[in-house]
Amino acid sequence: MPIIDNLIQNISRDTLLQFLRTKISSFKPDDKDLNHLFTEDIFEKYESIEKIGEAVIDNDDLIVITSKTTDPLTERSGKKKQYEIAKKILKHEVKDASLFIFYDNDGNFRFSFVKANYLGTKKEFTDFKRYTYFVTPQQTNKTFIRQVGGCNFNSLDEIIQAFSVEPLNKLFYQDIATAFYGLIGGKVKIGSRNEDFNTTLTLPSTPTDGNRKIYQEFAVRLIGRTIFCWFLKNKKSVNSIPLIPESWLSSNTVAEVNNEQHNYYHTILEKLFFLVLNKKQDERSSYDLPSEQEIIPFLNGSLFESHIDDFFGENRNPNFALDIPNDWFLDLFKVLEQYNFTIDENSIYDAEVSIDPEMLGTIFENLLAEIDPDTKKSARKATGSFYTPREIVDYMVEQSLIQYLKTKTAIEEDNLLEELFKEGGENRFNKTQTQTILQALSDVKILDPACGSGAFPMGALHKIILALHKLDPDASWWKAKQIENVPNALAKKMLKEKLDSENADYVRKLGIIQNSIYGVDIQPIAAEISKLRSFLSLVIDETINDKAENRGIKALPNLEFKFVTANTLIGLEEKNISVMDFGQTDDLQDQLKHIRNEYLQAYFF
Repeated sequence: MPIIDNLIQNISRDTLLQFLRTKISSFKPDDKDLNHLFTEDIFEKYESIEKIGEAVIDNDDLIVITSKTTDPLTERSGKKKQYEIAKKILKHEVKDASLFIFYDNDGNFRFSFVKANYLGTKKEFTDFKRYTYFVTPQQTNKTFIRQVGGCNFNSLDEIIQAFSVEPLNKLFYQDIATAFYGLIGGKVKIGSRNEDFNTTLTLPSTPTDGNRKIYQEFAVRLIGRTIFCWFLKNKKSVNSIPLIPESWLSSNTVAEVNNEQHNYYHTILEKLFFLVLNKKQDERSSYDLPSEQEIIPFLNGSLFESHIDDFFGENRNPNFALDIPNDWFLDLFKVLEQYNFTIDENSIYDAEVSIDPEMLGTIFENLLAEIDPDTKKSARKATGSFYTPREIVDYMVEQSLIQYLKTKTAIEEDNLLEELFKEGGENRFNKTQTQTILQALSDVKILDPACGSGAFPMGALHKIILALHKLDPDASWWKAKQIENVPNALAKKMLKEKLDSENADYVRKLGIIQNSIYGVDIQPIAAEISKLRSFLSLVIDETINDKAENRGIKALPNLEFKFVTANTLIGLEEKNISVMDFGQTDDLQDQLKHIRNEYLQAYFF
């Protein structure tokens, strides 16, 4: 058995040492108990924390730390705590980098590379970066085998490349682009390959000639919704029951439907979109739905509201003139099953080498920027669509928020404000200043006039949450503010009950998405994908209660007016300005605010 496969199938201290001796020529075993660095309470979750060896790689010091968990390890369990453990050990040992391996009795393990960033030539820590794989024998672990198994470990840069999510994202996008063109057809270059695809998608009363944009947008919407549902399939309760069962969304299901000579899209997926996720439980009884529909929650948020270009037919009946071959879904699902999906959103400081929710945005940014085979014109040039790398988004959002806070609060200390938005930074402000900053972040309005897939609004969301962790650790202030914003007593009571049952990040995200971020884009599909990312960001942090109504999932807010389709380079016609001017009276503004708050939560209550 290849050594990487042996590690995956039989994780232990011995197989890990065997792997390290084979991969790193300078590796030397060196047992050292590190339990003394931690308080007793940590050993409720970890049997011990120990150094098992070290190496010098291209003049950089590397240590290897292992720990066995007392509870089963999952994609999310202990993730933040294990990062804190890693940073504490690296600071204590004063090393350049480390491999951290946390594993359980079931053969699951988190394999992380953590690198310290220094200020100048002195070893003064500025921050850390963690690159992580979650490995379980039940999955294919295709990326881990290819990237870590193929790494020579000759330098820290080479190790970083093996732990980098970028090659994975590139490969995943190429697979999705293959699926995209497998629907709409065209001669294109995917990766290093020139491909010539036939059109397999048939839309009712919509010939392919002259209607390519309709086909493109249908395909993007279908793929976006499908991958959104794939993430929901990976969101599970404490009882390991997913939000969408395997019986609805898997290659085996497509094969079974195909054997019964049914069409998978009309038999399963179309119903999932428009008759299950978009219908409350008591509204589903009149439809012929597959089994296990009762464990799939109602989501709303207009997320799966059918419109004319979904061709769902009169009276919510399928239009069978819409044809998507079963083989297309079979190929797509087999591809998706080759990848590890994580519902955690990566940051520039902590990245898991899996498909994360940001890929929805990356898919959109790239698909609509592909060369149109009919016109030979770049869609990106035609619409002004450009993909902005995460690091640039992160920097621009951070600097914008700092300048906003300086203006709003009259606090001038840039370095102290920067700490709020840095991983590992601290809140160095007094109680009065903290309250002032919290109020300013609650009041902030952020508009991206060309939002694309929502990279900047989502970047702002994550930066504000990073600051709120330090300013309001238990989210008590933020929770009270969200309840205060609700217009009537009953709604306040229901929202309080909901927020009291949720984790702090859900509370923070709900407030920011509802009150602070906005986007406009010239492309209709852009607004849809931006809403999709906002919805997914909320759902992944929501608490599932299998015994509660709708499994404890509250319907998503309506975001139609938060992300809209328009050309922000063109102003309103003068004749319409007086009609649209709500600034003339305070009364009109109050009415609009009240209507907006009620509409946001129209399905929540």
